[in-house]
Amino acid sequence: MSGCGGIRRTRPALMVHAALRIHFDSGPATLTRTSNSQLSGCGFLWSVPSYATSGPFLLTAAALGLRLLLSPCLHDLIPFATFFIPITVSAVLGGIIPGLMAIVLSTLAAAYFFIPPLHSLWIAGIEHAVMFAADAGVSLVLVVLADMQRRAAAKAAEGQRMLDAVMEYVPEGLSIVDAPDGRVRMISRQGAQWLGAPPQTLIGRTLADYPRALYHMDGKTPVKTEELALVRALRHGEITGDLEFLRRADAGTMATLARAAPIRDRKGRIKGAIVVWRDITRRKRLEQKLHEHAKMESLGVLAGGIAHDFNNLLTSVLGHASLLRVSRRREARLGNPRRKSRVPANALPR
Repeated sequence: MSGCGGIRRTRPALMVHAALRIHFDSGPATLTRTSNSQLSGCGFLWSVPSYATSGPFLLTAAALGLRLLLSPCLHDLIPFATFFIPITVSAVLGGIIPGLMAIVLSTLAAAYFFIPPLHSLWIAGIEHAVMFAADAGVSLVLVVLADMQRRAAAKAAEGQRMLDAVMEYVPEGLSIVDAPDGRVRMISRQGAQWLGAPPQTLIGRTLADYPRALYHMDGKTPVKTEELALVRALRHGEITGDLEFLRRADAGTMATLARAAPIRDRKGRIKGAIVVWRDITRRKRLEQKLHEHAKMESLGVLAGGIAHDFNNLLTSVLGHASLLRVSRRREARLGNPRRKSRVPANALPR
């Protein structure tokens, strides 16, 4: 027979040899279907990635060989016994398109080799047709589930890469810990540098493993364990605000601003916490200088006010002294009018 219908009566070896040829070159794999006496007029050319073309064919061929080896034991029972493997693997590795290709190839192989009448794509009997349809339906469900799993895994991998980039380049101390002991799952490179150790050596350590030298901002009162932002988030589920501490180490004292929040599961249970801390030593020094400048400015304003008040008093004193001097000079010029006024009243003319 010639044409596409010739596939129906070809021998297995001839069908495998003539159906598909895969050519690998410098670019993507080129899948070519050639025309011959059995397949005249059915040539086509696909240019797709190599796995999407070769993977389903190779896996289905391997499953076909394995099923042929099991034929003396299984006969025509469970024709899809080995074809679920290439279908699932193709969907997991390549996606839904390779999985559907594996379904098509597997159904053709199972119908041709294992479902009566043999060496034919026709299916005889309702029982075999129902079994064939059920196997195809199960295969489709496997492809959909495997593709969903592949997409979820790809999304999770992308999220992990983004989180790793954040931990590598964020200029803050950032750590994700597990409840209840605060075991470190991830820590940023900057945070590990402030703690004085590589990130790899800090992962897996708990709060009890960290030597703490934390003090309140007065520099004298040690910080208790229950006062730490991370502990409050883990034990009580608090979302702490800006908590300031002083951390003393060999390199000196570092002022730290810490924030923490709990990580909960779908049921609201605390599964971990995230803590962010920042070096605010420079800011504290600038605030101290600004405070000193404000104090000096206040002293200047106070001194200016005192001088102004004193100047007002001094002006009043100087003004009265000047009036007194002018009055004395006038009295000296005119004589003492008070003495002249001391004349007896009967001596005055009437």
